[in-house]
Amino acid sequence: MINFLTQMPVLDFRSILEIWRNAGIFDIILPFLLIFALVFAILEKSKILGSNRAVYAIISLAISFFSISNPYLTPFFAILFANAALGFAVLLVFVLLLGMFTAKDGKNGWIWVGMLFGIVIFFWVLGRSINDAGLQPLVYEFFYANPVLWSTVIYGGAILAVIVLVVVMVPHGDETPGETLKKLFTPR
Repeated sequence: MINFLTQMPVLDFRSILEIWRNAGIFDIILPFLLIFALVFAILEKSKILGSNRAVYAIISLAISFFSISNPYLTPFFAILFANAALGFAVLLVFVLLLGMFTAKDGKNGWIWVGMLFGIVIFFWVLGRSINDAGLQPLVYEFFYANPVLWSTVIYGGAILAVIVLVVVMVPHGDETPGETLKKLFTPR
């Protein structure tokens, strides 16, 4: 007599994760959703195009589709998000230790230490992701081997910063430029 229960394949959590990985959940769907959510949140917070959420959704959808359709960005996003999770874990442990060993009255000075540590973690995650994705030659070419390109990037960044500043400073509706800027940087 054959025991069918012992010959059935076992479907454990690792097998489910492997099935999802093969289906593209981790390299296509989750990066798409994360990029969509980030772009939508930035657009909605800045109110740069008014208060029409449908426009924000369409723009976020287009940017998300473009980002996952690029063959260089898709593996980079998978590596970046995995390293970002590691960076968030390290930052969380640091903040917990900082909260345990600091006094309540000297809290403001330690906030800057936590922010500085967060910036260090950001660059650590970015460097680790570039290294893991094998993009070092591209980064070297961009920063060191082509000074003309680098000066173009600086000028382009300055022009983009001026355009963003003008768009942010233009009053939206009844607001003055200062109110628009305050609304952009104050928490709700």
